[in-house]
Amino acid sequence: MTQIWAVIPARNEGQRIYKAIESASQAGADEILVIDNGSADDTKQIARDHPHGPRVLSFSQALGPDIPRAVGAQVAISRGANIVLFLDGDMTGDLAECLKKLIWAVTRQEAMALTNPFPYGPPTQGLAGEVCRFRLLLNRTVGWAHLGASIMSHGPSAVSRRLLLTVGFRTLGHPPVAMACAARSELGASVVWNMSHEALGGAGRDRVHAQRMAETIIGDCIQAIHTYNRVRPQRSWRGTFYDGYDSQRCWAWLDRYLETTNTAPPRPCT
Repeated sequence: MTQIWAVIPARNEGQRIYKAIESASQAGADEILVIDNGSADDTKQIARDHPHGPRVLSFSQALGPDIPRAVGAQVAISRGANIVLFLDGDMTGDLAECLKKLIWAVTRQEAMALTNPFPYGPPTQGLAGEVCRFRLLLNRTVGWAHLGASIMSHGPSAVSRRLLLTVGFRTLGHPPVAMACAARSELGASVVWNMSHEALGGAGRDRVHAQRMAETIIGDCIQAIHTYNRVRPQRSWRGTFYDGYDSQRCWAWLDRYLETTNTAPPRPCT
């Protein structure tokens, strides 16, 4: 029997988390897991009080970007999930049909199903254009040019149990690296839904945060390209180092967590 888990990382999303949980429930998730990533507001309480009864795993300090995704995936798989659906806690758009389509694709044996946040084509100018150039380069490098600029870092996605047990939970701390590992293992991926960034309903961020997130995603894509090519991963490209928020990711904590829970598979992509 297929068991579908939705993993929703959230930090200070008290005003938005209710809708994200609602969307996951409407999509047919059997279990919903909110990862409270060091929130200082009422995110945890609102999630716990939600009528759909999600599970809530709360951390007193932030683990950094994407580490909660890895934790949530490990919890879901250890409890029998066959499909893991990811969406961010700030997504207030009408996501139910998108999430249903992602689940459907993985049910139909796709290893990874993605959302395309650029239905009219990826931007080519400014900060967004720079990020998309690296997203496109990553997908071309790993043989997934058909994905365009779609990556796990941006928009809802769904993955199979087989994929997670193949690439290892730790790779989800750098979502593009998980993609590179999946491609190297000859697993498939497809874009199954088009929904603009604006329609996803993510929270607005200031310019400094936008810049750092851009650098985070670019650095992750660079690491993924090196991983796929079996070159020592790094975050530099043509003399520029892209850290973004990477230095805030709590890798030591994640490694201890995976070792303690004793369910982490081998890590084939390092």
